[in-house]
Amino acid sequence: MSIFRYPPVGRCIYRGTERYSESSTKKLATEHIIPLSLYGSHELPEASCRKCERITGRTEQVALRGLYRALRRRLDYPHRKKQEQPEQLPVFVPMLGKADRRVMIPISEYPHIHFFIELPPPARLLGAPAGAIYGREERWLRALARGEPTTREKLTSFATPALDLFSFCRMLAKIGHAFAVAELGLGKFTPFLLDVILNESKDIFHYVGGVRDSLASPSLNTPYTISVDYGTTADTTFVVVHLRLFATVQGSPIYQIVVGETAKRSPPQSSDPLAKSPQRI
Repeated sequence: MSIFRYPPVGRCIYRGTERYSESSTKKLATEHIIPLSLYGSHELPEASCRKCERITGRTEQVALRGLYRALRRRLDYPHRKKQEQPEQLPVFVPMLGKADRRVMIPISEYPHIHFFIELPPPARLLGAPAGAIYGREERWLRALARGEPTTREKLTSFATPALDLFSFCRMLAKIGHAFAVAELGLGKFTPFLLDVILNESKDIFHYVGGVRDSLASPSLNTPYTISVDYGTTADTTFVVVHLRLFATVQGSPIYQIVVGETAKRSPPQSSDPLAKSPQRI
C-alpha cells in the first residue's frame, strides 16, 4: 500500500499545542487521516498531541470493532495487530426468557451482511443555525447484501454485533477535519468540529450527514474516495469534505462533513487527494 504523506504541520490540529505532551520532547504524532484499518494511506506528520491521539484512537476503535469488523475482515483490510485479525466472529441467538446465546462463526461462513448508515444532509447545509434543535429526520441502517451462516447448526434467528452511530459519525468528523487541514492548511478556515471530535458534542448532525440517493453508487477499484469542496447558504461559505468508505462495495454511501467556514473560496491544493500535494512513499 502506497503512503501519501503531507508536509509536517508542527502543531496539533485539534488543540493547537506544539508539544506531544508536557513531559515529553518527542515530535507530535502523525495523524492517519483515514484509519489504517480502513485502508487509509494519507498521513499528516506532526499533527496530533498525545491527548488528542488517544481520544481519536478510542473513537475509531469503537466505531469499527462492532458491525464493520466482519466487513473489514471479509475485504481483507489491514490491522495493526495480529490479534485484531480474528478467525471467528460472534452472532447472538435470542433465547426465550434467557440471555442471548453467543455463537462463534468462522470468517469464511460469517453472514454476508453489509449495513451502511444512511444520513440526511448536514443541518448547516440546509440553513439551520448553530445550536438549533436538529435530529427529527431518521437515520437508517441499510442492508445491501444478505446471507446466512453456513455452519452445521441451523440458526433461524440471530443478531450481529451493534454499530455505534455516534462514534462512527465522530470518526467521520475527525477524518473530515484532518483532511481539510492537510489540503487547505491550518488556519485557512474557522473549524466547526473540534468540540465534536474531542468532547462528544451532541451537535454532530449539524455538521455530519450524507448525500441523498448516494446508495446507487457503483463499486470502485479503490477502498475510499475523499475530496474537499464548498457549500454556500445565504452569505456563508462552508468547507465541505465528501467521503465514501468501502467504495469497493456497490451502494456504499457518500458522506458530507461540514468542517468549517471560510471567508474566501481559495481552491484546495488538489481536488484529487492522490495527485500533487502529498509525498508518495
